[in-house]
Amino acid sequence: MEYVGGSEWRRWDLHIHTPQTLKNDNYVGSTSDEKWDAFYTAVSNYVGDGSDRNRAIAAVGITDYLSIDNYLKVCADHRLPDTIKLILPNVEMRLTLTAQESPVNIHMIFDPCIVDALEARFFGKLSFKYGDTTFSATKSELIRFGKLMDNSSTNEQAEKIGAEQFLVDFHALQGLFENDKDLRKHTIIAVANSSTDGASGIGKRGGGSQTSALRKSLYHFVDAIFSSNQNDRDYFLGKKADSPETVAEYYGSLMPCIHGSDAHSCDKLFEPDSKRYCWIKADLTFEGLLQILYEPEERVAIQEDVPFEKDEHQIIHAIKFEDDNFQETPIIFNEALNCIIGGKSTGKSLLLEQLGYSIDSSYAEQQVKSRAFKRKPFPIKKATVTWKDGTSDRRKIVYIPQTYLNQTIDNPEESTAIDKIVEDVLLQDNALLGAHERLELAVAAIKKQVNSDIVEYVAVLNKINDIEEQIKEFGSPEMFLQTIKELEGERKVLAEKIDITQNEIDRYGVLESTIASLTSIKQQAADEFEQMKEMQSPKIVIPGWFSSEDGRSISHDFSGSFHTVCSELTESIKELEEGVQSEWIDKKNILVQIIQKKKDETSDQLTIATSEYAALKVKVDQSTQLQKLSGRITQEREKWQIADTRSKEHKKLLEHREELHHKIIESQSRYYEAYSTYCGAVKSIGTRDDTELVFEATAVWKQKDFQGGLSNVFDNRKYSAFRTIHSYDLAALNQSDYSDKLLEAIWTAMSETQVQGTLTLKSTNTMESALSFLFKDWYNIHYVVKSGNDTIEEMSPGKKALVLLELLINLEDSKCPILIDQPEDDLDNRSIYDDLVQFIKRKKKERQIIIVTHNANVVLGADAEEVIIANQDGKNTENAAKRFEYRSGSIENNETIMESDGTPKKGILYKKGIQTQICDILEGGRIAFELRRNKYRSS
Repeated sequence: MEYVGGSEWRRWDLHIHTPQTLKNDNYVGSTSDEKWDAFYTAVSNYVGDGSDRNRAIAAVGITDYLSIDNYLKVCADHRLPDTIKLILPNVEMRLTLTAQESPVNIHMIFDPCIVDALEARFFGKLSFKYGDTTFSATKSELIRFGKLMDNSSTNEQAEKIGAEQFLVDFHALQGLFENDKDLRKHTIIAVANSSTDGASGIGKRGGGSQTSALRKSLYHFVDAIFSSNQNDRDYFLGKKADSPETVAEYYGSLMPCIHGSDAHSCDKLFEPDSKRYCWIKADLTFEGLLQILYEPEERVAIQEDVPFEKDEHQIIHAIKFEDDNFQETPIIFNEALNCIIGGKSTGKSLLLEQLGYSIDSSYAEQQVKSRAFKRKPFPIKKATVTWKDGTSDRRKIVYIPQTYLNQTIDNPEESTAIDKIVEDVLLQDNALLGAHERLELAVAAIKKQVNSDIVEYVAVLNKINDIEEQIKEFGSPEMFLQTIKELEGERKVLAEKIDITQNEIDRYGVLESTIASLTSIKQQAADEFEQMKEMQSPKIVIPGWFSSEDGRSISHDFSGSFHTVCSELTESIKELEEGVQSEWIDKKNILVQIIQKKKDETSDQLTIATSEYAALKVKVDQSTQLQKLSGRITQEREKWQIADTRSKEHKKLLEHREELHHKIIESQSRYYEAYSTYCGAVKSIGTRDDTELVFEATAVWKQKDFQGGLSNVFDNRKYSAFRTIHSYDLAALNQSDYSDKLLEAIWTAMSETQVQGTLTLKSTNTMESALSFLFKDWYNIHYVVKSGNDTIEEMSPGKKALVLLELLINLEDSKCPILIDQPEDDLDNRSIYDDLVQFIKRKKKERQIIIVTHNANVVLGADAEEVIIANQDGKNTENAAKRFEYRSGSIENNETIMESDGTPKKGILYKKGIQTQICDILEGGRIAFELRRNKYRSS
């Protein structure tokens, strides 16, 4: 049977005894049939429908002393639940090392394929000498031995007696397997490790002086330890006092610990003490069980719950193609590590890419575009990804296309995918997340303010232009003053000719000026009086979190105690505002009274002056010519007053223009300050404890964008003249050029009509659009990642790829699936095994990983739970039906697939097992398998 889901964590109980076991049969029943019925019922009741993974037993080891009869009966009965897919024979025996040492319990778990040969090749070769008679361990010999011990016993009783008394010599057992290498290949030998009947008790039960050598020899002989003790597990994995190298050297290899319920009755079935269940990640085959020897830590766990169980919402379950070029059956994925392999152009990367597109097409498109090479996409009608929770919606993934790890990232002006990766990792820190949120708020406030200032600046410019046109048309105050001076001179000469004293004429002139001045003051007081009445009481704005750059309140959604503090602060501000408003009204009333008094006093003075002026005017008007001159002077004074008001408004507008000009120029410094503050936070708190990487950030001017934008705004032909005047080459700017001085020079050049150095706007631009371009946010955050003394830009391609991989796999807190296409292309061979494989082995326990690879070390070194073999139909590589087909299975799967009628399944993918195809497809595959088998063994 083919297991398309690959290696999965399932409960195995490799040590259960059944009714009629040859020792300690505690099953209840008046007959053997009743015992067996009760046994099968108890098993079915425990397993149920298999929906409870903690009780869904998938494999059992039917255990008995020097016998496989009960194993054969269970296989023949076919009464175990369907969830139990694998039944293994576990032969238990007592092993003698020396006459002084107590026997040790040892187990032989045999491959079912050699069961028929065990009578001759195993039981028949074991011997025990009693008196002068030597017995083998076959059923008939055990009966003969038992009857010798008790001649009155039945055959069944005699067999039990014989099995209980039969002791196997350790050295003889060693010799048996040394002489039958094939039998040894099909046997997993496990020794109990208790201090009473296990290996750890050797020398503690009255043994001789050679106990250390005996224990060492025994551990060298076995493959696994029967123990649920965590200390035993840690020790034999090299995690205790002795290192892995020491354990492997002393005992031959690192070894897995396995466990079973050792049930001899229904109430003990599958329930070891303290719920120390045995979980094994493997196909339900003997070859699957062998994997625990090659990966003693990764493939077996003893605990109550499923090991490393992942969130079903973060697991890709399958992809189904609805396209004539692809197989119709879904491609199933394991929740841990999936390796997609195949020859060139077999559809490996195509499958991974389609996974990305089917989950998040826009993200996948963005990632694919970043590849160093371009490839025409293969058109696919429809493909649907199903998540383990049964849905098919869009979710987050990390997709790393081929050569992505070594893409160019040396341009700090652009926010690359690498910056996004680094930022996502860093912002998992709450303090940095807060700093980043404050940066975004500050940038948004500056942007809003500068846009508002630019709009106002342009409006002020228009007003200034209008007033200057009016001044051109109607004249300046100075012009009218000069005319008034000339007219007064003429009037003085004329007055000398009529009956009027010079003092009266002078006084008349003074009164005219006084009346004009007092009239202006009175009008100004009246205007101030009206303004004071219309003025609104000021609003209180507290800087910081509670206000934006333009003074308006910013709302925040806070909760908890912080919300309470904010409410109290808001109430305090309200009370303060009410107090200020009350004081403002009082002060305002005082100012109104002062202005009113000023207006009244001016009015009185004006009345007196007007009265005196009227008396003198009678004499002055005696002369018609003098009267005309006086009339002209009055008219000129009225024009002067209007021109003077216009001139003052013009001056105010010019001052406001300069204020806005300064604010707009200064906005760039404010942008830089906001970015620098955030970059300082990254430097101080960005480095994490769980990595040797150091993180920094810098605010970088986006030179290329700025320079390219200049060409869209200004006539490029004017650049040369601008450079002559200002020493800036706008066609070749660099980082050091960007400053307030450059912006000032550009602004000046586009605002004034110089003979040389003027920058002319292109017809599609206005002053407002040009300023909006010049003073937008030109800064980018460039994240700097250091490993040792090297920044990521300075690293070799291989080291850079590893650092990026660490960011993507080792530091990313998200548990979403990771899709990687041939990461080994960016690494050297040593880095693949020493770094890449170790990354993957650690992270696959937390996240689903799907990798396209052609490297055997990735598949076998990282112990892939599932291997997916891709094939494109072709000459000598025929598929069963479609152009692209995929076969899934575990590393340990080495089955050829048959049709229901017993004939071989069509297609090259099914003619050989997964294991054989790994060796055929991947370079160094056979060597990698051999290294995997021996990597935890002493040389």
